Amino acid sequence: MGEMVTTYRDLVPTSTTITRGVRMALVYRLGMVDYSVDDFPRPCNLNDGIDAFKRIAHMPLHTLQRIAAPADFLRFEFLEGLDTSLVDKLLATEPYDTAFAQESPEDDVSDDYDDEEDNGYEPKIENEVAVCMLHPRCQIHADVVAARIGSCVDAVLNDSTPMDYHLFECPPVALVFWLERYRCTLLGLDAVLPLVTESIANNTMDQYGRRRLAPAICGLLSRWYQAPPSRSAFFEDIPIDSAPRLLASLAGITKDAVFPRLDQPFVCEPIKGCYHHALDQHRLLPENDSNPEMLCWFATHVVLLDWYIDEGAPNAAGGNYLSTFLPPSMILAVESFLYVRHLGTLTLMKKKRMARKMSRTFPKRS
Repeated sequence: MGEMVTTYRDLVPTSTTITRGVRMALVYRLGMVDYSVDDFPRPCNLNDGIDAFKRIAHMPLHTLQRIAAPADFLRFEFLEGLDTSLVDKLLATEPYDTAFAQESPEDDVSDDYDDEEDNGYEPKIENEVAVCMLHPRCQIHADVVAARIGSCVDAVLNDSTPMDYHLFECPPVALVFWLERYRCTLLGLDAVLPLVTESIANNTMDQYGRRRLAPAICGLLSRWYQAPPSRSAFFEDIPIDSAPRLLASLAGITKDAVFPRLDQPFVCEPIKGCYHHALDQHRLLPENDSNPEMLCWFATHVVLLDWYIDEGAPNAAGGNYLSTFLPPSMILAVESFLYVRHLGTLTLMKKKRMARKMSRTFPKRS
């Protein structure tokens, strides 16, 4: 058995004058048995690990919500080594709930297996959480913890079992973590909807202090915002190129964006729906008295949106609901049945009146 001392690769060592005794800082003390030096794991950077978990939280796998990591003990104070590092990273990332779970596997043995083909049977184990112990630093409602009892984990770290195989063996004790956004999934709609209804209908929002802020918020909004006399008049005052520019800004594909790109799961879905709806609106087309500069900006945003629908959105990680189930090519095939616009269609050329307007505005090639 060999022992060695190691530290982070980006450590900058410093020293001070030693006037008495010896000063030593032991960052890691690692032991290995029957391993070569090449197989010894290098310490990872804590910040890199936190950034990696943040990227996962930003673009999660929506079919794998509750992840389990095998553990030896059912107490956080008994964690050692990699388990402690995993918990520290999850807590530092903040969007995760972390808990210990004790599984209660149930053998699901079929009586009609063939002895001639198999010498025995492969036990199928359905995992159900019997005990759930939340980390003290996770602020979570007791109903969510109670709802965790009887639920199953969706995947186990370092397990290659396909995610559609729901009966797989899980360690009896595991460290389970999930994103905070999935708390509603644990509770279910029947439990969440009454809580939301009560907070709105029965004025229970007062306990959070939001009601006292209402006059100040309304005063600030009324200073800059003037309500339009009617919906139609407000709509007629919108400039022609506002709709394509707005959608291009939401998608983050234009340099003259009016605000930062929309950042949320399935971000492509509302943009695609709004663009195809806008194509059916008469107000999307340029007016006869539109100036050339406005027409150029209008055409630029429309071309960018055409590219976004055909190329950008299907390949956007976490941007489409169907990305979890289908490749990009199949997403386009499905959407061809949902929307009027077909794949590869040039919107500027499809509208005859728009094409004539563009041909008179843009300079001709010599």
